[in-house]
Amino acid sequence: MSVAAQLRAGLIAVALAFAVVLWPAAGASAHALRISSTPDNGAVLKTSPADVTVTFSEVPDPALSSVRVLDSSGSAHQQGKAAAVPGQPATLRVSLGHLDNGVYTVTWQTLSHVDGHIASGSFAFGVGVSPAGAATVKAAVNKSPEPSDAAVAARWAMYAGLMALFGLGVYRIIALRRSPTSLRALAVVGWLVGAAGILGITEAARRSAHVSLGHLFSSSLGHQLALRGIPMACALVALGAFLAIGRQRRWPAALVVLASGAAMWGDVATSHAAAAHSWRWFYEGTQVVHFAAAAVWAGGLAALVVTLRGLDMHERGHAARRFSAAAGVALAIVAASGALRALNEVGAWGRLWSNTFGRWVLLKIVLLGVLAGLGALNRYRHVRRADASVRPLRRVAGVELLLIAVVLVATGFLQNLAPATSTAAPKAPPPVVVLGHDFATTARIRLTVAPGVAGFNTFTARVVDYDTGKAVVADKVSLHFTFPSRPDVGASDLTLARQRDGSYSAQGANLALDGRWNIAVLVARGPNSVEVPLQLTTKTPPQTITTSSQPGLPTIYTVHLSAGRSVQVYLDPGHPGVLNEFHHTYLGPDGAELNIDQASVGATVPGQSNSQTLTTRKLDPFGHYVSDLPPGPAGRYRFNIDATTTDGTQITAHLDITLR
Repeated sequence: MSVAAQLRAGLIAVALAFAVVLWPAAGASAHALRISSTPDNGAVLKTSPADVTVTFSEVPDPALSSVRVLDSSGSAHQQGKAAAVPGQPATLRVSLGHLDNGVYTVTWQTLSHVDGHIASGSFAFGVGVSPAGAATVKAAVNKSPEPSDAAVAARWAMYAGLMALFGLGVYRIIALRRSPTSLRALAVVGWLVGAAGILGITEAARRSAHVSLGHLFSSSLGHQLALRGIPMACALVALGAFLAIGRQRRWPAALVVLASGAAMWGDVATSHAAAAHSWRWFYEGTQVVHFAAAAVWAGGLAALVVTLRGLDMHERGHAARRFSAAAGVALAIVAASGALRALNEVGAWGRLWSNTFGRWVLLKIVLLGVLAGLGALNRYRHVRRADASVRPLRRVAGVELLLIAVVLVATGFLQNLAPATSTAAPKAPPPVVVLGHDFATTARIRLTVAPGVAGFNTFTARVVDYDTGKAVVADKVSLHFTFPSRPDVGASDLTLARQRDGSYSAQGANLALDGRWNIAVLVARGPNSVEVPLQLTTKTPPQTITTSSQPGLPTIYTVHLSAGRSVQVYLDPGHPGVLNEFHHTYLGPDGAELNIDQASVGATVPGQSNSQTLTTRKLDPFGHYVSDLPPGPAGRYRFNIDATTTDGTQITAHLDITLR
C-alpha cells in the first residue's frame, strides 16, 4: 500500500469514530440556563419591581448576554443593559421603569463565559394580576439552539486532529524505533485538521454571538480561543522538531504529546466539566484522562494502521506488541473514567436496568467487554504472528474500529437522554385551538395557541380557502387582541410570520390576563383584506393535590402551585359538628417556609352557595397560619386560600375536604 493510501486509511479510522460521537454530543453541550429569578416565574407582585435579576447555571458573559422585560404589546421596559451582580457572576440584573398592572414576559439570551454556547428563554410574572400557567410557559420556551453545521464540522476536525497527534506521538514513543514517512505525514495532516477545527469553532461561536472581529479577543470567546489555540501553536513548534529530527529520536514525539495534551486540557477547560460548582478539578481531570486515553486507543490504532505496511518484519512485530499492551491499558482507563462519569449521572446501581439511560450504559459496558475480547484475541494470537503477516491483525483492528463506532453511537444516545437522577419536566398541556371564518365565507382560520394560558404563548394560524380548502398565501396575517371584561386593558397586535409549511406563526405575551379574549385575525391579500373574529378563553392549569395520612393523625393535603411553591393544609380534629382548626403552611421550592405578610381563607359549607371568611391568625413568624372553621354538618367543604408574601407575591389555592 502506498503512503497516501495508508494515510487515508488512518484518517478514515479517526474520522469514523469521532464523527459518530460528536454529532449527537454537540447538541448535548452545556449552556448558561436560568435556574432562578426575582421575580420568580409565575410570581404576582402588588407593586412594580425596581429590577429583575436572573441566576444561571453557568457564568454568562454580560457583554454578550441580554435580559429584556416586555409587556403584552411587545414594548420593552428595561433600562440599560444587563450587568452582573457584584460578587455573583452567575446572576444578571437589569433595572426597570415603572410597570403598570399586567403580565410581563422576561426574555433572556446568554453566552456562557465557560463554554461559549448560546441559550435563550423566557418566563412571566404579573403586577396586580396572575400569569396563570407560567410554570408551563417556562418549560415551553426555554431553549438551547442546536449548533450550526459549520460548528459541528469544526468540532469533528478539532477532536480528530488532537487525537491523531496525541495518539501517534504515544505510539511513536512506545512502539517505534524510527518515524516512517507515513507517520510524519499523518502528524502534519492531524495538526492542520485540528487547527482548522479550533478556528472553525471560534468562528461559528463568533457568528452566533454576533461579535465583531475587533471585539473577539476582549470577549470570553477570545479567552476560549487562547485556551485551545496557544497549546496548538506550541504543537506546531513540536511538530517542526518532529519532522526535522524526529525520525531517529523520540523526544520530539514527546513534545507533540505534551502540546496536544495541553490543547485537550484547554478544550476541557471550556466544556461543561469546567462549569461544575463543586469538585471542578476532579471533573476536569476525569474528562482529560478520558480524552487522553481515548486518543491513545483510537489515534494510536490509526497510526498503527498507516505504518504497519512500511515496517520490516521485526519492526512491525515489535510495534504491534507494544501498542497492543498500551491499547489494553487505555481501553481500561476509558471504561473506568466513562463508568465513573455515567454512574455520577445514574446515581445508583439499580437504575442501570430500571430506566432507558441505565440500559444504554449497560449496552456500552457489554460492547466494551466485546472490545476487550477482540483486543485479547489480537494480543494473544495475531500480534504474536505479526512478524510473519499483519493481515489477520489488520482485519481484527477493522472490527475493533467498527465496534468503537457502535460504542460511540451509544455514547451519543446517552448524551441526548435525561440522566436517571434528573427530575422529569412536567408534560406540556395540549394547546387551545379555535376555528372561525369571515362573514363573507371566503376564508377559514384555525388558530392554535400553545400553551393557551395567560402570559407567553405561541400563536399559529392556518388560513385556507372556504370552498376549496387550499392554503391561502397572504401578504400579511396579524392578530388584534381585546379583553371585553376589562376595558382598562389596552388592545394589542401581533404580526405572524409565514412558515415553511404554509402556516403563520409568532410568539407573544398578548394574552396578559386570564379569561375570555376577542381575537380578530386580519388576512391581507393585495388590495383586499379579510377579518375573521374569534373568541378564546385561556386555560387555568389544574392544581395538583397530594395527601398523606397516618393512623391517629390528621390527613395532610399538599397543594402544589407554580414556581415550585406549595401550601400544606390539615383540619384538626377533622370531624363534623365541632370547631375545626384549618392549618395552612406556605412553602417555597426548597421546602422552607415562605415569609407571608397576610393570609385569608374562605369556606363554603355543604348545602350553601356563599363563602364565609374564617377568622385567621398567625402561629409563627413565617408561613404557618390557622383559621377557625365553626361547627358544621358532615359533607364536602370548599376552601379558597389567598396569601401574599412579604415581597408582594400573591398565592392562590383551593381544595375540597370531606368531613365524616
